[in-house]
Amino acid sequence: VPPSQLFVGSQNTTLKAVEQFLQSILCKNKAFDSCTSCMHIKKKQHHAIMWLQPEKSYTLDLLEDLFNTLSFQLQENEHFFFVMHRADFLTQTCANKLLK
Repeated sequence: VPPSQLFVGSQNTTLKAVEQFLQSILCKNKAFDSCTSCMHIKKKQHHAIMWLQPEKSYTLDLLEDLFNTLSFQLQENEHFFFVMHRADFLTQTCANKLLK
């Protein structure tokens, strides 16, 4: 699994591509769209995914949960993803902190 992915396009098309990508990795049954894991992904409730969607712009407070979650060590073959809607809403301070 690559360490990062960038999906660019219209919101509906991009969201569908992101969901399919996550299902291809997280679905153990490979029964896309019908298993519990896939349903949780579609509802944005999967335990291994953090969805971030700001109203106006990203703030350090909004990203604090992300930084806290990323500080934990994952087990071998375990994945955790965060999906950032509207990356263009990142302030320079937030973008720099993400890079670090």
